[in-house]
Amino acid sequence: MAREIVYGTWESSVQKLPKYMGALKKYNPGTIVEWEHKAFQPSTGAHVIGYVFWAFAPCIEGFQFCRNVISVDGTHLYTKYRHKMLIAAAMDGNQQDLCWRAGSEYQIRKFNRTMEEIKSQNVAAFEFLDKINKEKWTASYDGGWRTGILTTNMSECINGVLKGARRLPLTAIVEITLARTVNYFVTRERRSHAMVANGQLWMDFAYKMFNQWHQKSIDHTVTKYNHRQQSASVVTKRQSGFGLNTHVVKITNRECSCGFSTIVSGRLLGCPGISVGP
Repeated sequence: MAREIVYGTWESSVQKLPKYMGALKKYNPGTIVEWEHKAFQPSTGAHVIGYVFWAFAPCIEGFQFCRNVISVDGTHLYTKYRHKMLIAAAMDGNQQDLCWRAGSEYQIRKFNRTMEEIKSQNVAAFEFLDKINKEKWTASYDGGWRTGILTTNMSECINGVLKGARRLPLTAIVEITLARTVNYFVTRERRSHAMVANGQLWMDFAYKMFNQWHQKSIDHTVTKYNHRQQSASVVTKRQSGFGLNTHVVKITNRECSCGFSTIVSGRLLGCPGISVGP
């Protein structure tokens, strides 16, 4: 009863939704709203809503700065009609068992080594994993398309943020997603201004990874071959019995024979002898 006093009933909320969405598009240019109706009732002249999709303009514009992976997940709405809400989320620049270790290895030789370890412990487990298309679950065979994102944690996080909203009428859900999206952008705008003022041009996560890779690359040996193509060979440092591997690097194409593909530039920016803008 208290919820209906504050947010209205489900029926009144559905009646209010078209007008609210119209205002949302008018006062937030670039926002997209799409409708799909299941039926039309001639007696009342009413359309029965099948689906409604919305994407806020700042989210659309901001996607170009996100990693190129969209996670789509469904969550149940706790109403008498048992509808579902599909959420599409992307990750911005600031972000174990043997099976996980195998899937998260970026280099094929390391993946194969872990798979052999699995085979030595459980042949059935090895055969089960070996039958699965490697492009679907391993970082070493996905061609870099997932940019290192191996879980659906971002979808689960968004589900958690909207957990309380799932019991509310439809228009109230849209209002809450708008309010929390605005808060997201305002908070990060403040942080980005502070970063620029301090001369920090990368996100915190990127700086952390760069510093880690820089420390590892200090003792790498780099031999440049072609300045225009930014190609070179890199010999890695021996650590704990491993290393002294030679890799061919092409910075312009973001390629490395080590298998790290999409993130090779970040690793090699820290190498002595490699000079390329971030």
